[in-house]
Amino acid sequence: RGYPLYILSNGFAEVQSRKLESGGISHYFKRLILSDEIGITKPDRRLFDYALQIVGAAASETLIVGDNYDADILGAMNAGWKTIYFNRDNLVIPGARPDYTATSLSEIKQIL
Repeated sequence: RGYPLYILSNGFAEVQSRKLESGGISHYFKRLILSDEIGITKPDRRLFDYALQIVGAAASETLIVGDNYDADILGAMNAGWKTIYFNRDNLVIPGARPDYTATSLSEIKQIL
């Protein structure tokens, strides 16, 4: 749909790059933004703020699709981002409600 896509991960550069390449999806993403670039991991708000600086976006216009409620969703919510919780196992949401919840990739596509 023309949205610029980035990866925000607590993972390591070599592993994340290999996953994207082997999945044949690396060309969809403009950049990997990794926690080890600044030594801070999700859900720390500072990593989310760092990502916004890198991409030149405002929190209010940024959406994360995350599969880890604590690290991805709560972290993004605390940073003012919109959220889609990719809850493929349909787990009980333990706290604050994300903006959207999806259990399949096709649901995410419909939300976007």
